[in-house]
Amino acid sequence: MPRSRRPSGRARRGQALLGALIAAGAVGLLAAGLYGLAFEGAQAGHASLAQLAAMSAAEGGLNVTLKILNDTANQALVQNLGQVPRSTAQAWGQQSTSYSAAQQNFQAMMTGYGPFEWVAAFPDTAQAAPPAAIVGASGTLPGPGGTLKWSAYAGLIAVPSPLPTWQDNGVVATLTFPIGLLAHAWVWGPPDASPGAGQYLGEVTGYSPPNVPGAIVLTYQDCPNYYQPPSCGYPTAVQVTVPAGQLILNDPNAQVPPPP
Repeated sequence: MPRSRRPSGRARRGQALLGALIAAGAVGLLAAGLYGLAFEGAQAGHASLAQLAAMSAAEGGLNVTLKILNDTANQALVQNLGQVPRSTAQAWGQQSTSYSAAQQNFQAMMTGYGPFEWVAAFPDTAQAAPPAAIVGASGTLPGPGGTLKWSAYAGLIAVPSPLPTWQDNGVVATLTFPIGLLAHAWVWGPPDASPGAGQYLGEVTGYSPPNVPGAIVLTYQDCPNYYQPPSCGYPTAVQVTVPAGQLILNDPNAQVPPPP
């Protein structure tokens, strides 16, 4: 029966150095005002330090991209949607009677008023992902043996349920357009002998739970028929809520893109 061996002083120093590098990467993201890096204890317990570093870099890259997506949605997207005519919003809400119709109307919303890039299929994934309004980012973090490279995409999508609605109570009218979230991040290790190449180390995929969608909400004021100033045709309020996501490590449905 093999006996367990305690790590040597050199191994312990190596682990401490790697831990410091991972911490330095996390502190760098936190100092930039971004989300922190965190892993469940069970995940850390079943992963080597190298895997942990790779997954931390992937999650860090995903968090960076999600931060960009959130900020863009709550700034440029909200501002752009403030220009949606009431009749257009009413049509989106009343005509989205199926998932395909909701997808078409979401595409019309994002391509006509959204600041994101619209893609027919989510980049670098093997799964049949729906059309999405996306942002992308890439960067580096310190890792074992050198610099880890990450690349990530995050996007907003229409959801099958609940469908968009238009409600008018005689005082205000409201379009509620439920949305979901889809995101992928990949990590490559230090370059090998091939110039510009790097070893693929892993990925993190983010999905929003289907029962907790986000929403785009446009609110319009009801004006009397005898008094219809131009302002009555445009939103009095716009709110975009990007749903929270759940992480999956090394999603088998994702496709590994070439190193950045």
